[in-house]
Amino acid sequence: MIILAAIVIPTLLWADLTNRFVLYMLLVTVWLGAIGFMDDYLKAIKHQKKGLVGRKKLVGQIVLVLFWD
Repeated sequence: MIILAAIVIPTLLWADLTNRFVLYMLLVTVWLGAIGFMDDYLKAIKHQKKGLVGRKKLVGQIVLVLFWD
């Protein structure tokens, strides 16, 4: 979460938010960061050895691509 905050906060403060590529970068970064967070959460807090199943990670990535511009 610290790494995501280190990327998102400066981008929101100083990047040109009218540029669609900057917005895409933010969306992809936050989306994939959320998938990674869910995986780590399941491993660390819920004590599931595998974390988020690979199929579900792939579905999360495919959903992002399907809703792409």
